[in-house]
Amino acid sequence: MKVGLRLLAVIVILSALIVRVTLLSRRPPLVLKRSSGSVTIDVQTLGEYLTPISRLKLSEGPTTVWEIRTSSGTPEIWRVVLNLGLNPSSPPRAEFGSYRVVVPATADSFELRANARYTVEVWGPSGPRHRASFLLSARKNG
Repeated sequence: MKVGLRLLAVIVILSALIVRVTLLSRRPPLVLKRSSGSVTIDVQTLGEYLTPISRLKLSEGPTTVWEIRTSSGTPEIWRVVLNLGLNPSSPPRAEFGSYRVVVPATADSFELRANARYTVEVWGPSGPRHRASFLLSARKNG
C-alpha cells in the first residue's frame, strides 16, 4: 500500500513538473542587452535561431510607445535594436510573415528618453507573454 501511494505521489509531482515546463517553454525568449544609449531586444531561441513573435509592445508606464502585431503569416525575428532619441516605427524585417504597426498609428517614428523606465512585452503565436523592463542611460561623450 505504501509503495503504491509513493508511486502515485511521484507520478503526480512529475506530471506537475512536465506541465509547468511545457507552459513556460511556450513563452518566447526575451533578453535585454543594454549598452550606452541603446538596448537590444533579443528574442533568439537557444541564442541563435529565429523565434516566432506575434506581438511586441514597448511601454513607458501606462503609455504604449511602440507596438507591432502580426499582419500575415507567422513572422520570426532575432532581435530589435532601439536607441535613445528617435527610432523608426517601421517593424523589423521578419522571415515567414510580416508585421503591422499599431502604435504609433500614423507617425514615422517614436522617441525613447534618457532615464525613463520602459517595459517590453513579447508574445509568441500561443501561450503566455514574456516581459522585461529597462532604463536607458544617456550616451557618454568621449
